[in-house]
Amino acid sequence: MTEILTIIDEFENLIQNSRRVPMSSSVRVDQKQAMALIDRMRISVPSSVKEGERMMQDRDQILAEARSQAEGILQDAEEEAAGMVAEEEIMNRARIEVDSLLAATREEVVRMRADAEKYQFDQLEDLSNTVSGLLNEVHRGMSELQFRMGEHEAELAEEPEYRELV
Repeated sequence: MTEILTIIDEFENLIQNSRRVPMSSSVRVDQKQAMALIDRMRISVPSSVKEGERMMQDRDQILAEARSQAEGILQDAEEEAAGMVAEEEIMNRARIEVDSLLAATREEVVRMRADAEKYQFDQLEDLSNTVSGLLNEVHRGMSELQFRMGEHEAELAEEPEYRELV
């Protein structure tokens, strides 16, 4: 995620340091530099998604550990019950404890999955909004430049010296 924020900072610096268009809020942005930054953003987006996937893997590991712990509890209870007269009662208590632990773990996993997916969505939504804003600014600057270039050509076309050259 820090890589995408660094690229966004670079994009912001590019816009802030670009030449201002007189009598407007537009700036002249070097298209190659802007497109290079956008390409870098596209490449770094997967790292944000990978971070969410890592969170989901952590969740899976917690579930596996909980299952292992539950199985250990069940195994311990089964071994203890084999040596005791009240084997059935011990097994029932162990199963209840295991079921309770598994239910709590499942709830935690569902919550963690929802949190990880929300995080991924929020990161992608923020990135989308930032990129859209930057692209809109680039397009406004390009439109302004294209309009001004047309004005200059029209002014030159009215000049008698220019008409003779054409």
